[in-house]
Amino acid sequence: MRISELADAAGVTKRTIDYYTQLGLLEVKKSENNYRHYPKDCIERLITIERLKKQGFSLQDIKHQFENPVPKAAECQTHEEIDIYELRAKIHLLNKEVQQFISNNELADEKDLKKMNKLLRNDSVALMQTILLLLS
Repeated sequence: MRISELADAAGVTKRTIDYYTQLGLLEVKKSENNYRHYPKDCIERLITIERLKKQGFSLQDIKHQFENPVPKAAECQTHEEIDIYELRAKIHLLNKEVQQFISNNELADEKDLKKMNKLLRNDSVALMQTILLLLS
């Protein structure tokens, strides 16, 4: 599909698509007459990029996620396929945030838990949920 068709389908501007293409977030093929053609899966990719941006991820973080997708549990052949060091670093950061919050506030009821969720970064909450899913 041409850039204008892609922009309309994904709800972004042609300039945005150009920028994402320059950053390497989107792949483009040029035809013999020098038109840029994007595969249809770029629509979903653009929607994903915009969603992740709204969640606070930088474009570099998004590019890293696309280049290094986390394998689903069923796809993992060995534990070595998961970046253990990155996971440990995130867990360590999360633990520091939780310990800091607990030392500053005593958790007495559900209202305090909601307050803690607001203070923690979105990716920390997502990481906690992922860890809980993996452990259950």
